Amino acid sequence: MVKPPPERGSNIQVHSTPFGCEVFLNAVTRGSVCGVVGKRPSLLLTDAATALGSEGGPVYTEGPTKELVGAVVCSVSWWRGEWVGLTLAAPLRSILAAKLRVPPDSVPRAPISPHHSHILEQIDRVTILVRCGNAWGAGVYLGRGYVITCAHVVKHHASSKVSLYCQGVKETAIVRYKTADDKAYDLALLFTNPQCWTHLLPAEFSEEPATKGESVLAAGYPYFNENNLEDLKPTVTSGHVNNVSPSLIQTSCCVQSGFSGGPIFRISNSNKVEVLGIIASNAKTETGACYPYINMAVPTRTFLKIIQHFILDRGMEVYSDFCGSCLATGNAIRKGKLEIGQDRIAMVKTLADNVDALSRFKDKSEPVFLFIHRGKLTRAMFGANGIELCRMIEEELGLMQKEVTIGLKRHKQDIMELLPEEAAKIQADLRLEEQARENVERLRILTLAARKRRVNDRLASHIRRINFIMFWPHCHKAHYDLYEKWDMINIQVAAKETFIITEEGAKEALYMSDVEPNEACLHALMSGETLVVVFKMFDTDHRNFVKLLRHALYEEIPVPKEDVPPEKQLPPIPAYERYATISKTAREVRRERYEARMQKLRDEREERERLEAEQARLAKEAEEERLRLEKQRQEEERMARIQAGLPADPEPEDRGEEVEGEEIEKVENEGETEPEEQEKVEEEEEFHSDVSVDGEDYIPPGGLLVPGLYSPPNDLAKANALSYFYPKIVLELTPIESEHLPPHVLVMFSIDKRLEVKEVMDTFQDEVLNYGIFVGDDPYTAEHLAFTIKQYDKMTRPRKHKDRLAIMVSRKRSLPLLQLAGLNPCYISSDVTSGERECLTLFPVGYGDEYVEEESIKEEEEGEVVAVTEAADTVEPDVPDEAKEDEDEDEEED
Repeated sequence: MVKPPPERGSNIQVHSTPFGCEVFLNAVTRGSVCGVVGKRPSLLLTDAATALGSEGGPVYTEGPTKELVGAVVCSVSWWRGEWVGLTLAAPLRSILAAKLRVPPDSVPRAPISPHHSHILEQIDRVTILVRCGNAWGAGVYLGRGYVITCAHVVKHHASSKVSLYCQGVKETAIVRYKTADDKAYDLALLFTNPQCWTHLLPAEFSEEPATKGESVLAAGYPYFNENNLEDLKPTVTSGHVNNVSPSLIQTSCCVQSGFSGGPIFRISNSNKVEVLGIIASNAKTETGACYPYINMAVPTRTFLKIIQHFILDRGMEVYSDFCGSCLATGNAIRKGKLEIGQDRIAMVKTLADNVDALSRFKDKSEPVFLFIHRGKLTRAMFGANGIELCRMIEEELGLMQKEVTIGLKRHKQDIMELLPEEAAKIQADLRLEEQARENVERLRILTLAARKRRVNDRLASHIRRINFIMFWPHCHKAHYDLYEKWDMINIQVAAKETFIITEEGAKEALYMSDVEPNEACLHALMSGETLVVVFKMFDTDHRNFVKLLRHALYEEIPVPKEDVPPEKQLPPIPAYERYATISKTAREVRRERYEARMQKLRDEREERERLEAEQARLAKEAEEERLRLEKQRQEEERMARIQAGLPADPEPEDRGEEVEGEEIEKVENEGETEPEEQEKVEEEEEFHSDVSVDGEDYIPPGGLLVPGLYSPPNDLAKANALSYFYPKIVLELTPIESEHLPPHVLVMFSIDKRLEVKEVMDTFQDEVLNYGIFVGDDPYTAEHLAFTIKQYDKMTRPRKHKDRLAIMVSRKRSLPLLQLAGLNPCYISSDVTSGERECLTLFPVGYGDEYVEEESIKEEEEGEVVAVTEAADTVEPDVPDEAKEDEDEDEEED
């Protein structure tokens, strides 16, 4: 019975009669399935050696059952200029399925043993196909993106691209090292992107040398189809070690073209594949005859330490993609490699964006040079200092030599860990960043303060005839107590309103004031509704309103009144001192709260007792009324009985005595409850003044001054508070500016484009925050020339090629900036942050405030003519009533 085709690695037997000679009748050869071609599959490659005349011989599985799986179709073939030693067999099950047109997926496959599967999986994840132009071979993956192969495989790497293939992945590689064509060993070291080969396993090398007669495996790619990378797997042949020398291993594995650079494996006791050597060539004669079952490999013990030294001992420059590698240290790197280190070191440039272990260097413009020895990080250098880099290379080479000669021990660590100097550098950078942030924040605060002062200074000149007084929530009565004073100083109340003050509102209300904003003051101000009263002066009054109110509240002592008794006279102190208080201590506040609570309880008890007494009085009156009515009823009933001739009093009943007894008992019981209710008294809680209670209201510190009222001490404080509390009143007098500018950038033009730019500026006047004319392209070094274009046109400038028109443009809308960008400016800020910093450099706070545009006599005359013309157009001529009537009559006749 025909069985399913075997999988790669399965052991088989071939029965044949080589050369058709009876002497070799039913000869048996054993081997393994080296490769499987096709999806059904359609072809098996086996290293079972056969000769001519073996075609058609049956192929059986190894074992006691010897199941038939296929037949030999080719014992010897010619491929790529040499005889191929692999036998080609056709799986019978697949052939029959093809004839019967059965889909490939429905053809069953023979199960592979777990032992073979584990070994082949390791081989597949170590062996890589190496292609250079039209030539290809195999290679061994060493890890970290390094691959070792034969030098003759990549002989033409200078003119042809080197590509690597393995398990569906294709990636280019560069040649890091290659022995000369006339030198021994025939080895080359390749490097590729390690991120593309994370699914592979670094090869494990045997610590014990090869021994004669031991079983080994060889892996390579004798056949290669670039269009089918997913199913690409190495061909694995088996054999024995024939001979061993310090520089050579001879095996009997079947090796063809495509095996060069591939590994010779040993299967360890733990079923791990260990690399013994790198296949270099099979045996060839001078005439070109090839012997596939006699081949040579380079032992790993001859090159392993050198390769590891080359990989692990290197200088590495780490950089980010957005800025590229350092160009300033190029000469120092060449000197360090060619003159100082030579073959003892390797210089590598690594992109930190693609390496997880170097992620801490990502997005940094400063180059970093790492020194790695045997896979461990030993030193780091920051910055583009070529002289220091060369010095460090010499010092590191000296320390490496001391490690070898005298056994010097040095501190080493993994690449992902921080070196002491690296940690110190990070801490220094963090301090610099924190300092830079503090400087930026300090500059922002100072700039806002300067802008706020400028805004209030400009505003103060328009509100000279209004002022305000702010009364704390507990001193509203002070406004009514001082009402007579307003008439005495001849001012009027313009507005009066209460506000809930927040912490930010307190800062605005007390801006540039002489009030100390202590905790008690702010707590009292924000504990309720604050009364703010606006006063105004008459138009003919030219007194200083700020000094007038300050004198009336802070300095003026009230004059005693003759018609008021002494005990009702106001104390001889200013109003401010009269209503100012000192905050109480926590003990005093708790005592007041306790007494207020106790007083409330006493009032409640008195009210309850009063209600009970009133209820008792009403109950007593009701009872008396009831008794009176009952007596009246009984009297009427007695009179009715007498009139009817009956006895005046009815006969007594026994139940009456019981009822009367119950009533007496009930009255006695009610009498007993009255003393109990009288004895029920509210127990007052014990007072502890020094103990805080959960949920207790905040108590500010004691001994702090709490003003009762406040009047601004200067025009700036007055302007800021009035614009905060009463913006509508201020807007009736003048527009209110803001110290907070919208996000803005700097745009600079050549002075020749000033007329075109002026048209755009006139169209978007609200978005153009400021402008000026300067000399130079650098915003930080440009010198100021003129405030306006008209002022610049009046200047005589023989050299104008460096004159620039700088504009501060708001980013609140995109259209103004787009219009200006369409005029081809010579500079635009990269972002809002840098733009605001550049604009602050060119246009400091108060820029242009002192400049007044001077108009010539001709411009003034033209302005007057335009004004007169506009007035004439707007005024209609007076027409007599009679003329109007005549015109109306004419219109009716028409």
